[in-house]
Amino acid sequence: MSCSELKHFCVTVSDLRRKHRLSKTEMSKILGISVSSLNKLEDGVMPRISCAVVYRLMDYFHLTAEEVFGGESGVE
Repeated sequence: MSCSELKHFCVTVSDLRRKHRLSKTEMSKILGISVSSLNKLEDGVMPRISCAVVYRLMDYFHLTAEEVFGGESGVE
């Protein structure tokens, strides 16, 4: 995953959480990570993201890889 793709992923997570009015606790449960890890992710400082986290996001919000990592965000 490139640096720009990682940044896009972090912004996508934050945007989706806000769009769907989810708390950080709710979003962290969806992604299977701690609230602390979600905070880091939304701040763009989480260096590694597991495939499982990406899959959970894509599955829950019915997104494609292109929407998650670049191109159309699916978040408007």
